[in-house]
Amino acid sequence: TYAEVEEVSGYVGNFKVKIRKKARYVDLDKCTGCGDCWANCPSPTVPAQRVIRKGDLVFNQKEAT
Repeated sequence: TYAEVEEVSGYVGNFKVKIRKKARYVDLDKCTGCGDCWANCPSPTVPAQRVIRKGDLVFNQKEAT
């Protein structure tokens, strides 16, 4: 799965774990190429340049710095 542990609390034998599940893919049949998923992504590893592929079309957008 594409998930990460956010928090662990409790004690030996009685842990509580908070896990964040991440989206595993973009459904290209539903994608409109608007970029909302990129703009709202909480991941710190999203590059400053994004590439959106919609069928045979490729959209490149570089973030202004």
